[in-house]
Amino acid sequence: MLKVDGISKSFEGRRVLERVSFELAGGQTLLLLGLNGAGKTTLLSILAGMLKPDAGEVAIGGQSPYRTPQVKARIGYVTHQTMLHPGLTVRESLEWFAKMLEVSQPKERVENLGQQLGMISILDRRAGKLSRGEGQRASIARAMIADPSLLLLDEPFTGLDERGCEQLGEVLRTLSSPERSIIMTTHDTERGLSFATHVALLERGSLIGPVPRDGAPELLARFRQAV
Repeated sequence: MLKVDGISKSFEGRRVLERVSFELAGGQTLLLLGLNGAGKTTLLSILAGMLKPDAGEVAIGGQSPYRTPQVKARIGYVTHQTMLHPGLTVRESLEWFAKMLEVSQPKERVENLGQQLGMISILDRRAGKLSRGEGQRASIARAMIADPSLLLLDEPFTGLDERGCEQLGEVLRTLSSPERSIIMTTHDTERGLSFATHVALLERGSLIGPVPRDGAPELLARFRQAV
């Protein structure tokens, strides 16, 4: 599903990623670990097609998101911001994204996502009035609007209380699919492990792993020692 081959990236002469390579199949969820500044968000931005690497290739189903717009549309990216217009309702914003990505029957797609993600009650509220937890659900709905093959989750639990984390966790468990690969970063390692099939560690720009979750004790110990 996803193949990353030799990705490198520097900013102002500082190397952030160094020849990162890995593969992820459909149905697999990768927990990406790393200290602050390790390059996790940079890697996700490259995988999302929002940032071009200095070297290396990314392929989804054998095609590049940088050269094929249809492939980029198959990537969902949940960041720290909802990316929804604060003055529009959640429904209006999601329908706009659906039309932009040429999703068939956009109104029905938004309604179905509202049911799936347990957010029917907020669809007709303005995006700028949502709580942090509600905003995260809306952000996931935006990322899922075109039923992506690759879903990227950058610190989805940040800013949520325990109840909010539990509710979001229930939502995330509905997103796993044999046709979808998922990559998640989170400071809540234990919660992240509950979703993961594989684990990898970004350290000084290099990637260690991925390894199956059950085979990750040494990698996890290395990360915890560095924290």
